[in-house]
Amino acid sequence: MAAASRVPLAIGRTWQGQPPPLWSGPPLPLAGPMQTDTAPFSSTGLLTAFRVLAGLPPLEMGTVALAEVPDGLRGVLGQDGGMTAALERFWGEPMGLAVRRTDLRDGRLRREVVLAGIRRGLPSEAGFIDIRLDALPPSVAEQVIAGRQPFGAVLAAAGIRFRSRPFRFFQVAADRDLAEALQVPPGSILYGRETRLTDSGGRVLAEAVEILSGPAI
Repeated sequence: MAAASRVPLAIGRTWQGQPPPLWSGPPLPLAGPMQTDTAPFSSTGLLTAFRVLAGLPPLEMGTVALAEVPDGLRGVLGQDGGMTAALERFWGEPMGLAVRRTDLRDGRLRREVVLAGIRRGLPSEAGFIDIRLDALPPSVAEQVIAGRQPFGAVLAAAGIRFRSRPFRFFQVAADRDLAEALQVPPGSILYGRETRLTDSGGRVLAEAVEILSGPAI
């Protein structure tokens, strides 16, 4: 892992430096409530909504087949379990959470996060997630809102079985904001996926776009 030039992240609490902006504009233009994972789905709009409301231009995402994803990343993106657990297996250490931007309204928590190893503090993933709090037990929803652990880790600790089903794989060139989040050079080609998290009964818990730290892994 060529990570010598990367600076460890502060994790387990909100992003350091300037306070993350709270969105106060209109609700994000996302799909309405869905009860099963058979409904039409595309989270490209999710990433675009996060970017636009943060005052950033949309990223150009090019669809790729899973076979086109580099070997070292294919197993992480292609599995249908939670991304947190997959990253912990890949990196060999627990993942912590750093929250960059967040929006809480109407029973939905939308936030932009970075997952990083708690020992080395190196960013492993940028995540853009829309969490349906009303699909979770109140005590679990409170933990999710607190933002101290990755979403998948909170679900696992609560004994909630779930699947994260990839819908699309893509590559994207990191602009300055994404490069800063993942501590890679601007212009780096990164790989990610669009996915939907459902519980054992097929109820939607969240929709997410997950981008790995690419060449830095």
